[in-house]
Amino acid sequence: MDDSAMDALSIMIERKFRHLPVTDRSGGIVGLLDIAKCLYDAIARLERVMARNSTSTQSLSNLEGAEALKQITRAITGGNR
Repeated sequence: MDDSAMDALSIMIERKFRHLPVTDRSGGIVGLLDIAKCLYDAIARLERVMARNSTSTQSLSNLEGAEALKQITRAITGGNR
């Protein structure tokens, strides 16, 4: 499975995990992903969306950027928003 860091972040937030195993195609564990890496990916994605648009209002109306911002907010607040 080729899940993104955004998918991993969603799982971590929903299930209150701070780490997830990274597996190869055969299911063998090849690493460990932590929530900081996922947050970094979400922030980088939001920055790319904002750079593509000329104003912050347009950026925040973009669904991809808004979803990334929601996930970052949930992670920071512990999923309470």
